[in-house]
Amino acid sequence: MGLLEAIILSVLAASTPLLIAATGELVTERAGVLNLGVEGMMIVGAACGFGGAWLTGSIVIGALCGIAGVVAGMNSDSFSVANGSEFLIPIIAASVLGGAGHPYGAMIGAVIIGEMTEVSAAIISPEYKQVVAFAVLVIVMVLRPQGLLAKRGALAAAG
Repeated sequence: MGLLEAIILSVLAASTPLLIAATGELVTERAGVLNLGVEGMMIVGAACGFGGAWLTGSIVIGALCGIAGVVAGMNSDSFSVANGSEFLIPIIAASVLGGAGHPYGAMIGAVIIGEMTEVSAAIISPEYKQVVAFAVLVIVMVLRPQGLLAKRGALAAAG
């Protein structure tokens, strides 16, 4: 097998789970349900499947552990600070601040939100990082909902 065939096969093998997850997210989003935890379910399932297969040496047990991990990831009660849910508000605030659909704006927004939350942690208290990010989100949505890098009137064309 040549190098090109190996690259194509590895890309197809790596992208198949992402394609399945993206298709499932499109279907649920079109139905009116937004699932922000698709990647979390994939990570939990992959970690459980790998751990089960590695510990037992059985592919079947690894697959069953992977399915159990996906089911555990689907449980909304399993989300806590330990698995990154504390970053949800700052990420949304950064993307809204930078402008929806603008990757460079999201990066600029992430730097601004990150600096503001860290300064607020030093001045006020670290417990208020989420509050500062949410306050910035609310202020941006009121004053400039299209974000920093979007042109004025960009939202007017949409509706």
